[in-house]
Amino acid sequence: MGNTSPRFKRFPGQRQRREQSWEWARLSLVCLAIAILWGWQLGQGPFMALEELPVDLAQQWLEQWGATGFNLSESWGLLGNSPLTVVLIALGQSLGREGLWGDRLPLGMLNLLSLPLLYGMAKTLTGKSLTALLTVVVYGTTVGVTYWARLATPNGLLLPLTLLYLTSVLFCRRDLRGSLTLGLSLTALALTHWQTAVLLGTTGLIFLHWDTPRLLRTPSFWMGLGLGLLPAIAWWGYYSGHGGGGNHLVPLGNSNRYSGWLWILASAPGLLFAVTGFQQAQQSQLWSWARFLLCHGGVYSLLVILAPWSSGPLVMPLFAPLSLAAVISLINTYHPTRWDYPRWWAPVFLGGAGLTFVLITGVYWPGAIAGHAAGGQFWGVLLLALLAMTLMMTATLLDQQKSEFIAVLFWGLWVCLYLLLHSPLWSTFLDWTNQWYSPLGSESLVLTDHHFGP
Repeated sequence: MGNTSPRFKRFPGQRQRREQSWEWARLSLVCLAIAILWGWQLGQGPFMALEELPVDLAQQWLEQWGATGFNLSESWGLLGNSPLTVVLIALGQSLGREGLWGDRLPLGMLNLLSLPLLYGMAKTLTGKSLTALLTVVVYGTTVGVTYWARLATPNGLLLPLTLLYLTSVLFCRRDLRGSLTLGLSLTALALTHWQTAVLLGTTGLIFLHWDTPRLLRTPSFWMGLGLGLLPAIAWWGYYSGHGGGGNHLVPLGNSNRYSGWLWILASAPGLLFAVTGFQQAQQSQLWSWARFLLCHGGVYSLLVILAPWSSGPLVMPLFAPLSLAAVISLINTYHPTRWDYPRWWAPVFLGGAGLTFVLITGVYWPGAIAGHAAGGQFWGVLLLALLAMTLMMTATLLDQQKSEFIAVLFWGLWVCLYLLLHSPLWSTFLDWTNQWYSPLGSESLVLTDHHFGP
């Protein structure tokens, strides 16, 4: 008995270390799969209209830096409303990476490095590693996130900064030192897109007032938050005082308010389950994860709709809470005795499969899409056929109440995205979106604010 007791005492620690090793191994494999989507052939495709201005400003800023050194009075006119984006692109250019690959590399790397933050955020809220891992899977296979994570634009930078901010919101509930991190993350958001920082800051305070009200009554919290916000306050104070503010901060009226929501719609196959997740959150408001979703998903969406600013960049922070909401509903499929699948899931995926088959006919029809050669039609038919098969198999498994539909759906979406990104279809897709964004859309208006100067 005495010989087995020490071994028994050591067993829980060994088991915990083994579980942690498996947990990190699974996360690493998922991040590797997403890295292939986001990072492989990063310079492929045309130069986007939304990338033209920040890349050009980064080159000018590097030339000015090399000629005269850092001069704040001259630099602010080049860096403008989104200084952090320009500086990061300039960093990629200064490392000797020529072409689009170097311009897009810093923002792409930040998006990849932010995936563990999403994992930690989901695990903190739910306490389950499987939920956190599936959240990363859903987030990484959404069309909107994949698109913007591969481009050198402020929209792509908002994605990792949002994850940093949301993680800081959760961390400061346990440690008051997190308030400084919260302020710094808001500063980074404000130096990228100040309208998004305003809405996220408002939503974060609402969540903390609901979930941890005593925190907002602590002077140390406000002191740390204020210290973290000082760089943003200093930058915007200097920028506004030297001709960059005034009426330029008033949003333009002809901006496109629907561009961001279209990316949410394009990511529907994975984010569709978020509808059920928010329904469950309304019924579980005593839990922190439910309050988090209702604030950063529901309240934030309402603020975006009511905001006088264009909704393109403002919608970027919704991808993370929507992914978590989708997984909240998906994770319950592992307990079929306690919860039945919603009846509308199977018909929706079945209808999506039928619509995709109709699109195959449109792509294959000669002359249906101008400018498509036979090779492009082949890749288009192959992509749509794979998507239709994925949706059909998902609908079949849902009708049979089998949880294997999760693996089938997201593995199929990964394969479809891989085919899109590593075939001529990606350049065609970028050309199409480039033409759509070339007029005065919301993102274009955000970038044109860089031209303000003496």
